[in-house]
Amino acid sequence: MASLRGGVDESALLPEERSLSEKMAPRRVATFAGGRLAMRRALAGLGIVAGPIGSTSRGAPMLPEPVVGSLSHKEDVAVALAALRAGTENIGVDLEVEEPLRVDISRRVCRPEEIEELGRLGDIERDARVRVTFAVKEAIYKAIDPVVQRYVAFDEVALVFEGESRVAAVLHLDPPGGDFRMELAYERIGGPHGEAMIVAFSRATPR
Repeated sequence: MASLRGGVDESALLPEERSLSEKMAPRRVATFAGGRLAMRRALAGLGIVAGPIGSTSRGAPMLPEPVVGSLSHKEDVAVALAALRAGTENIGVDLEVEEPLRVDISRRVCRPEEIEELGRLGDIERDARVRVTFAVKEAIYKAIDPVVQRYVAFDEVALVFEGESRVAAVLHLDPPGGDFRMELAYERIGGPHGEAMIVAFSRATPR
């Protein structure tokens, strides 16, 4: 994984990437550039000198074979994950700021069994669990999207927490769905301004 902290402007983009950002708002250009720079660093970690990184029709980074990868950004932080494909797996990453919920999103993000589990937690731990649930599910969606090729709702995945940073997924995918072997993890990192952030990772292998 490669991360980038701090503001980035369009000067970090290659000409072909800059053409993709011409109609973006300035704030979106900064996050787009940060994501591309983070992905180039992740690819460099694999010994790959990356050319322009475009976007697929589904919005994912367009990467050279046999690389699989994913990126995420929040404000002026970007993270990118890249790996050499060993089989049919895909990977996903998501980044979220960990802060108290201003609006309770639990019923949008969680299934009934997850809501029941939240009821056993204190307020601070509950907010943290909802944030982590959001991040992990977003990472899952990115990892399975190349196969399902559609929007996946939050209630199509249930998470089972098995201890600090350990979590498993039970899929309830509507057709067209599929069956996947999921490998999940998450960790907390510090942001550039001292804020706490959650990074979630997912690897999905079709069965």
